[in-house]
Amino acid sequence: MNLSKIIKKFAVQNRLKHGTANEKAVIGKVLGEIPEARKNIPEVMREIGEVVFQVNNMQDAELKNYELVETVKKEKSEIQLKNPKEVVMRFAPNPSGPLHIGHARAAILNNELVKKYKGKLILRVEDTDPKRVDAEAYGMIEDDLKLLGVVWHDKVLQSDRMEIYYKFCRKLIEQGNAYVCCCNEDEFKKLKLKSLPCPHRNTSPGKNLKLCDEMKSWAEGQGSVKLKTDLNHKNPAVRDFPIMRIVEKKHPKLQGCKIYPLMNFSVAVDDHLLGVTHVLRGKDHIINTERQRYIYKYLLWKEPEFIHYGLMKVKEVLSTSEMRKGIEAGKFRGWDDPALWTIKALIKKGIRADAIKNYIINLGMKEKDIEFSPENLYAENKKIVEPTADRYYFVPEPIELIVENVPKLKLKIPLHKDFRERGKREFNFKFRESYGNLNFYISKEDARGLKVGDCIRLMNFIGVRITEVTVENNENKKLISGYIRNSAGPMVEFVNEEKDTTEEREHIAGAKKIQWVYADGAVGAEIRTAGKTLEGVCESACGKLRVDDVIQFERIGFCRLDEINEKLIFCFGHR
Repeated sequence: MNLSKIIKKFAVQNRLKHGTANEKAVIGKVLGEIPEARKNIPEVMREIGEVVFQVNNMQDAELKNYELVETVKKEKSEIQLKNPKEVVMRFAPNPSGPLHIGHARAAILNNELVKKYKGKLILRVEDTDPKRVDAEAYGMIEDDLKLLGVVWHDKVLQSDRMEIYYKFCRKLIEQGNAYVCCCNEDEFKKLKLKSLPCPHRNTSPGKNLKLCDEMKSWAEGQGSVKLKTDLNHKNPAVRDFPIMRIVEKKHPKLQGCKIYPLMNFSVAVDDHLLGVTHVLRGKDHIINTERQRYIYKYLLWKEPEFIHYGLMKVKEVLSTSEMRKGIEAGKFRGWDDPALWTIKALIKKGIRADAIKNYIINLGMKEKDIEFSPENLYAENKKIVEPTADRYYFVPEPIELIVENVPKLKLKIPLHKDFRERGKREFNFKFRESYGNLNFYISKEDARGLKVGDCIRLMNFIGVRITEVTVENNENKKLISGYIRNSAGPMVEFVNEEKDTTEEREHIAGAKKIQWVYADGAVGAEIRTAGKTLEGVCESACGKLRVDDVIQFERIGFCRLDEINEKLIFCFGHR
């Protein structure tokens, strides 16, 4: 495939999504689609730079007219529909809070199927239960879908359609297929389990219509409208189920409303009126599908194709109410806390939307239940971020290490050992003369237990021997060491020629490797992980990073830069 065409495709997509195309974002996409391009990274980056410059200077009209031909890779699990003619699908969340990884499955599958069959996706917000409506969630849902790259063609709020539900409720009552029931829940349940009708089942349509109007003045629990089904149905849940009920809690978008449709009724009405051709949902909705078929039958409507996939069990996901309680109690920083599995939290940790999409598509639409695997999601993300995530050093709980009598030298370390063409980060140590003392930070954990005479190796750098230890409260607080000649790594460049001895090499062989940060120019940093925060310092080169950059801290893992304040705030993603 033409490399330039692929680069332009992703550059245009990136600009349309973010306003400005970014070279780093484009290279990740390009290498994901054309793995062989890794063989000549410098040339690919040069061409990306040229194309990104051109795309960023294109007029909006040119962008809209540019034909984006998206190449869809063959996935492990093919997703497809039966009878895919003029496909219309819907993603229908409750506005009770932000979306999480469980919601992402339905959103992404619907989105990908609509793209595949050139159909239409409706975002239908199911907000007819005031007890499950959070006014802020309307915006959060849209934001989360945009983060995932889900594109909807129409948006519908069920709270805007109350008169439609009242109309069809009255029609079912007029037909004699629905009635107003005044039994309390316990009484009705006992009758239903015995396949017996309640005393109100055979009330005339005329009286039921009058009672339906009177319900507006009733209290919650005083009555409901139930649909007549089969009292002998093998599943009691399908027998005469409610379609309208009284809810006294105020709705943020409706004034003076008390009568609300239940999900099975509003969903069936909307799926028909909105022209939905295929309904994709978990197999926990199979009973709901059976209930809704009665509504289609009574109103003489054609049923959509129903597709039920297996449940995705996610042990780590808390309910929306549990997350909200945790936020209010100060246990979580917000909906995007790294400990949560909301879409906001995943993106904040540096999990790319394409990684979530690829993971979901690979799961497919099989009926078998599956267990969510964070490891597999992280593996998908690593494929995307590895080629562009530069590597740096971070030291948590830093302890000072002074190295004396170091010969004048420089250090150059590749930004990524597997992509050396990307360049190096250079450490310019400050020397007054040909020899000098250098100050470093090492972690409290690495410093623990070190004693005079011990030899250690500063990773990718020099070897040293501990000559002095300052101890406070049984912990090493400060270390002084001497430089051991020519124990340095291959990336060290000596200003003056150095000679070594076999004895000095043997001292350092097998010594503990320790991560370090040069004290001069060290940047204060914090890494937020699920449940804890690492406070420390990172190397001066990190000061050039920008918010949203994903990097890899050696021996820690992939992190996304989230904030730049007095210090750098990173969110840990995965190893």
